[in-house]
Amino acid sequence: DMLFASPEKIFAFSPAIKFAASAAQLYGKTDVMIEASNICRDIFPITRSSYMLAAALETALGATRFLSYYTDFCMPEDDIRQCCDFMEHLLSALDGTEPLRNVYVYVPNRRYMAESYPAYAVSEKKPMSDALRRTDAFLSGITEALCRAKIDFHFISNAALAAAHLPQTKEERILVIPPSVDAPTTDAFGHILQDMDLDGVIAALTDLHCPSVETDADTDLIVLHKTGCDTEVFLLVNTADVPFDGSIRFRTATAWNGVQVYDPHTDTVTASTPTVPEITIPAGECRIVRFEPTSSL
Repeated sequence: DMLFASPEKIFAFSPAIKFAASAAQLYGKTDVMIEASNICRDIFPITRSSYMLAAALETALGATRFLSYYTDFCMPEDDIRQCCDFMEHLLSALDGTEPLRNVYVYVPNRRYMAESYPAYAVSEKKPMSDALRRTDAFLSGITEALCRAKIDFHFISNAALAAAHLPQTKEERILVIPPSVDAPTTDAFGHILQDMDLDGVIAALTDLHCPSVETDADTDLIVLHKTGCDTEVFLLVNTADVPFDGSIRFRTATAWNGVQVYDPHTDTVTASTPTVPEITIPAGECRIVRFEPTSSL
């Protein structure tokens, strides 16, 4: 279900979206759909701005389709129309591209995960061990931590390691092992990060040049980096309550000769230049930056 709330509340449920997106990518599926629901409208009132921010943030987490019910919007008809247009513009601009896949976070097998949840521990009258608590806390916080560090990643399990096609070369692939978890038997990764807390993982991945973008100061930008045929695309979502206005350095994998900045809120190109322009993103909005192989944008 799509959540209409502050980014902090959305991130509380973000692992579920990331798990679904990771499974889709690893097993060759094309879409991850989120259903828009007003079940919590009395707690989180739906507005046009909150709807658009939720759609942009959940797209950055891996959603590729949205199912919305007209009666669930609880907004004026014009606002509903603008929200639907926005989602169409947003998803169309990203169509035909795939997220980067070189950072993977290992998830223990189903039995291990079942034992880690308090509900199972209570039903079996077994307290959670300190090791399981560390693992659970790590997996609960890793999605938001990596997203705020602007690092693209996927979850992966033992079954996925055996069945999935992993792109990139071995030297480019990085596997993150949660604390208190035994590393899987695999030689598919050039780097394995283990026995680290979240801050340690972020520092190590930064040293390996994993963040998709860099800015001159700490920002609340959430970034999705995708690649397509002769293009690279960055979705930038400003989750702060103040505008972002500054320089951004993009980590691109290929050479390019032109940059296009697209605003899905208005369906307009705000810049089309040979070099990266200064980018302004109002609070709660997003922009899509596309790098093209030629300068004829």
